[in-house]
Amino acid sequence: MLKVHNITKSFGGVRALSNVSFEVRAEEVVALVGPNGAGKTTLFNVISGAVKPDEGKIIFKDEDITDLSPVERVKRGISRTFQNIRLFDNMNVLENILVGFHINYRYSLIDAFLRLPRYFIDENRARKKAIEIATFVGVSNYLDKKVKNLPYGIRKKIEIARALATNGDLLLLDEPAAGLTDVETEELALLIKLINLELEKTILFIEHDMNFLRLVAHRVVVLDYGKVIFDGLPQDMFQDERVISAYLGGEIDEDVIKAKKGERKNV
Repeated sequence: MLKVHNITKSFGGVRALSNVSFEVRAEEVVALVGPNGAGKTTLFNVISGAVKPDEGKIIFKDEDITDLSPVERVKRGISRTFQNIRLFDNMNVLENILVGFHINYRYSLIDAFLRLPRYFIDENRARKKAIEIATFVGVSNYLDKKVKNLPYGIRKKIEIARALATNGDLLLLDEPAAGLTDVETEELALLIKLINLELEKTILFIEHDMNFLRLVAHRVVVLDYGKVIFDGLPQDMFQDERVISAYLGGEIDEDVIKAKKGERKNV
């Protein structure tokens, strides 16, 4: 579904990405991990269209989308959430989810201004679908509540709900488990699995929480200093010397690394 081909990006004299290449297959859940400063967010920005690469191509559904705007990419089926939640705090939950539908509305400004039938048809359809999505992600009890008054974990789910409202095939989730409690992390992991299995969505996510990664990822791509150093199964990541070296003193728990290395010796 998604092919990242030889992506290179520099900011001034700093090379953030260097010949990054990997694929995400349809209905796959892939984790993008790496130490701080590895280039993960820059790569997400390139895929979503917020940043243009110096070299390389982004292929989505066999189409070169490298030069397309973020809006055009959303229309083609790429949705994104952010590490720092970007919701409209003074709007309620239903209104925030409805924002995601605007990219696919068929009515014109004239239809809306004159309150023509097409406007009401689209709005009613979107409202019904928004309630369905809210129920699916578990926030239907908060539809009339302002977002700013809700717990952090609920707001995370609302942002995912808004992304689902765009009806994209590929979800880019930027650190979805960041700041969540253990219970909330497990709930979110289950939700991601349901989105993947029941809604048949393809998911690429950035994450530092290795327990969350183990629960949901089919495959892991590891970046270090802007380069891909590992592409494979989650259980193999902890046995890869390059990954262990990159993470020493970083986010991967050293006890976990030692345990994995011990398991390998005992095999």
